[in-house]
Amino acid sequence: MAFVDQDDAGAIKVSRKHFTLRVILFAVAIVAAIGGITYAIISATKLDPGVYTITASPDKENPYNNQGVQGSFYFGGSSGEVKALKNATTELLNKELRAASYRLDETKTYEISSSIGAVNAKIGEEVTVDERVYAVLLDAYNKSKEDNNFSIFAAPLFDAWKDVLNDASHENDPLRNATYASYLEKLTGIIADQSNYDLLFLGEGKVKLTLSAAYQAFRTEYEITSPVISLNSLHDAYLLKEVQSAFEKQGFKDGVLFTLTGSLASIEPSHPTTYGALDKDAGKVLSYGAFDISKSAVVASAIHFTQSESSYLYNPSYDIVKDGVTYHRSLYLNLGTGMPNNDIAASYIKRDGNDIVGASLDLVSLEAKTFEEIKASGKDGLLFTSWNESKKAYIASAAKSGFKLDETSHYSLTTI
Repeated sequence: MAFVDQDDAGAIKVSRKHFTLRVILFAVAIVAAIGGITYAIISATKLDPGVYTITASPDKENPYNNQGVQGSFYFGGSSGEVKALKNATTELLNKELRAASYRLDETKTYEISSSIGAVNAKIGEEVTVDERVYAVLLDAYNKSKEDNNFSIFAAPLFDAWKDVLNDASHENDPLRNATYASYLEKLTGIIADQSNYDLLFLGEGKVKLTLSAAYQAFRTEYEITSPVISLNSLHDAYLLKEVQSAFEKQGFKDGVLFTLTGSLASIEPSHPTTYGALDKDAGKVLSYGAFDISKSAVVASAIHFTQSESSYLYNPSYDIVKDGVTYHRSLYLNLGTGMPNNDIAASYIKRDGNDIVGASLDLVSLEAKTFEEIKASGKDGLLFTSWNESKKAYIASAAKSGFKLDETSHYSLTTI
């Protein structure tokens, strides 16, 4: 839909001395430094013991599913044993990532799999989904009923901001386009009113998505084609959880799985692993320290800036200035206002265990808070930086012992 306004508008670096594993993240086929993470190439001819990057291959139904989750695992033994372990790990990632990507896809239906998209395709009708889709939908629905800045029904709002972010002119930014600003305000109000929709869980895999007449009329008026429901800000966390669970059930160990947006789940690491934290200061992306991942743990991340040119595809952002104030645009939204959070530059939560969805939800809840509220939130494992302060990071007291500040970064670390 158009809005015309008349106003003003592969590879890993392995230390042979300590076998330190540093997680790597990718942007499409191009390596992108998400967390100050380092690595180098391991020979493809002779496979020595070491840390290997594991990526899945695309398929016909979903060409980009190989980008959702990747891994880094340590393989020991002879060259033949390393190759066998690497192949088995890659095969499992291929299988589980493909299947999970289908299930969590909110826009498509598949003959070979249930999906969230199948529910969106039949508004007002009973739809039968498999038990895994049912479980994810029920969990996300219950989280939507809590006061945590997450809603499974917020898909159109996220899509509206994706349109703004992915348009190089950003002409529909609400500071430039009053018509689009009005649309966003109305859409935010529609989503905030829970009487406009519901998702019924009828048992035996049956669900039914319903909309009010007012919401249906609104979608028609504005020609909204976005799905009604999606996992939006928790999509990557649920995807990572699905893949992580499969690896744990199969007994895989000594590795990490991670998403392009920076979230991580480690699986019984035997070799020291670190996760680097990023900030953006004076226009430059900087790494200022790292979490130690010495046992099974998760790291949820919310990085409000684009880390590199190639990472814009999955983490778009830009800044806009009006009346001397800089507004930072990203997909990290406050659902109460319909606008991106303008206080946080980047935030992380690191916790022991495997609850990546819970850690991610706690980060999502902070997007609706001010700087002072975030400092007072008491979130376990929290680390964050603010746009309003230069080279200063804040960390929850319980997390401080597991985080090492890079002294050469000249950052200060304040305990909250």
